[in-house]
Amino acid sequence: KGKERFEFDLILNNPPYQRLLTGYIEDLRKVGIKLNIRLMEWGTSLKIRDEHKYDAFVVAYTRDVNPGSFGKMWASDQADLKGSDNLIGYRNKEADKLCAEIDQTYDKKNRIKLVYALDEIIAADQPWTFFWEMPYFRVAYWNKYSFPKGMEYQNYSLWRNSFDFWWYDAEK
Repeated sequence: KGKERFEFDLILNNPPYQRLLTGYIEDLRKVGIKLNIRLMEWGTSLKIRDEHKYDAFVVAYTRDVNPGSFGKMWASDQADLKGSDNLIGYRNKEADKLCAEIDQTYDKKNRIKLVYALDEIIAADQPWTFFWEMPYFRVAYWNKYSFPKGMEYQNYSLWRNSFDFWWYDAEK
């Protein structure tokens, strides 16, 4: 609406991502939004991100099987710290309370309830726009190892978690 065009820059430090963003750029164009890709070196992009001198940037995140340190990513006291995991400078007092409680709660059922409550706040504020998640897990496989039941690969886990829980199975 109006005569001003909505336009923003996206910081990108990984050239192959340009190909992945083509559809997104086209969808934005269809609704009158112009996205400009600013391709730059990784170190430069980190400096710009740490100084919060950007409109948007691409980042890939994963979480451990049993995630922790929610405060590092979402707490207000991390918002202005250069190099912190709170990359966007997110601030929300209710999220701060939940982060502190989550990081101190070890009962899994209670922790899940708290994480869902935090997710609701973050989803409502939408400090991030999520693009996609790969529907598969890349791994080399040699069937001589075993995992505890329920500890096989899970979505939202780091690839290295699979190495935390395996053992050599002589029967295989």
